Amino acid sequence: MTRFLPLLIFTLLLLPRPAHAVGSCEGDFIDNDIINLSDVSVMNAAYNKGEGDPGYHPRFDLNDSNTVNLSDVSIMGGWYNQPCEGGDFVEAWGQTLYTPENPDYTFTGVNRYNLLTVGSQGCYSSWTEAQIETWFGEIEQQEVEVVRLWLFQDFTEDGFDRFDYLLNVAEDHNVRVIPVLENNWTHCTEGGDKDEDWYNTGYLSPYGDYTLSLKDYAEVVGDRYKNDTRIAMWQIMNEAGPVGTCSSTADETMLAMADDIATAIQAIDVNHLVSFGTMGGGQCGASGDEYETLHALDSIDICEYHDYNDITDPTPGDQWNGLQVRLDQCEGLDKPIFIGEAGMGLVEESITAQQRADYFEAKIGAFYNAGGVGYLIWSYRDVSGSDDLDYGPTDPLAGVVGGY
Repeated sequence: MTRFLPLLIFTLLLLPRPAHAVGSCEGDFIDNDIINLSDVSVMNAAYNKGEGDPGYHPRFDLNDSNTVNLSDVSIMGGWYNQPCEGGDFVEAWGQTLYTPENPDYTFTGVNRYNLLTVGSQGCYSSWTEAQIETWFGEIEQQEVEVVRLWLFQDFTEDGFDRFDYLLNVAEDHNVRVIPVLENNWTHCTEGGDKDEDWYNTGYLSPYGDYTLSLKDYAEVVGDRYKNDTRIAMWQIMNEAGPVGTCSSTADETMLAMADDIATAIQAIDVNHLVSFGTMGGGQCGASGDEYETLHALDSIDICEYHDYNDITDPTPGDQWNGLQVRLDQCEGLDKPIFIGEAGMGLVEESITAQQRADYFEAKIGAFYNAGGVGYLIWSYRDVSGSDDLDYGPTDPLAGVVGGY
């Protein structure tokens, strides 16, 4: 009888109500864009299961109590027969990611910051459409799932047609993208390196040659692409952290700015996760416990770390700001964590391409074994020339990426 109690209670909760969309389809477990008895039947298998029990999954724990119980069934009852604004979006369920095709979704991929450069729009090497399609064909052979790229205002000064085209190509090659909206550093954007004044008030007004503030730009982008499943998540900053003297108020300043922009995005776009964008290695405003406080914000859905550290250590860093510290902090927050950038230079480190591939094999495996949800290499080849950190289709690292 206990097993069928959720269905009984759910039936008793059914009351006539007007249909309206319920948001991002939390309770649509069979992904048919409506909440009904079939979804409760799926939840039934997890009823009375707690975190750590076989059959428990945080997607069924709608009230985040670490147990699937009658309270969760009651929530489902309130959604009965409601259509939902769903789709194949990446969602966070506790420390895991979820998509309709993969309830325990993880992603391995690459960075290519300047993919949107064409003519004077963007920075560094310009890409033709043929070159972009060739590039995506190569990474599809490696089974790359996600590409992280710059979407600063410099890359959209002539509009969003180029980004729309790139999203179409990415979809054709089974790839999602993580667009980054602004850079902490001077490269490929306006406003120079970002200091505390910028994080305090500068982001609220146009800067350099830009016509929009960062907050306004984030709202424009969020509104335009709020229903686009080809976007894995939004990332507000690349390697956030006030440059210059790190004051005693830097953490509070960055915390307020992160919450302001993330909340503005989520007010428009209920479908996509929001990452703030941090290196995680003890940078100004996000050092030690400040990192945890920042990612404890309700408006920030996922943690991030960048690994350019000891190539021989799969879990590098010290006892205050190392990768294991970040893993532990995000586990305590019950939020997922991904590696947004990880790079090893062959010349800088005096290693062979095969050694680099072996080191990455150890790092990626250790990160996933520790509960990480995504790993992005910096970076896959540019359209012309080659950086010490880049790799190409014949590099042994291509096989490692394809193995995950």
